[in-house]
Amino acid sequence: LVVGVLAAGLWNDLVVTPKKAVATVGDVQITVEMYQTRARYFRFQLLQEIVDIQNVLDTQGDYDGQQQMILDYYQSFLNSPEQIGATTMNSLMEDIILERKAEELGLTITEVEIDAAFMLKFAETSADPFAYTQEQFEIDYAEYIELRAAADLTEEDIREMRRMILIRDAIMVALSEGET
Repeated sequence: LVVGVLAAGLWNDLVVTPKKAVATVGDVQITVEMYQTRARYFRFQLLQEIVDIQNVLDTQGDYDGQQQMILDYYQSFLNSPEQIGATTMNSLMEDIILERKAEELGLTITEVEIDAAFMLKFAETSADPFAYTQEQFEIDYAEYIELRAAADLTEEDIREMRRMILIRDAIMVALSEGET
């Protein structure tokens, strides 16, 4: 009996709850799992920004107080479940709307385009962007994914978020060129 109760509890926690809808946009449900993944991503990104700014403060100082002000804002945001929650939900709802617009415009993003976007991102921050190689990309990409795995984000999660950035960009280009 105890094993049955424990199994039912695990089933609910690991299978049922993650699939429950927390919101619906049109006919698309935003599940607990989607929400939690995006919230982890936002927290991870905020922590990265905080670390980067703190490194700047430690090495270069803050001659006009701007870095400290940004750091304080990010720390405040990170410590506010309400702000994280609202940003997470807005982002997920926006993605659903963008997906629909992309379908309407016939826009798709391929795996090759996602890889190219990552390569460009890494090359831009390398010592010599013009000498950036495929071999270096593979190393940087593996490190990038591994670091995010520590925040319980999968490679699939990360690639999907990059795909949505590319969809957003493609829609903006299409709309600026007069496509509706």
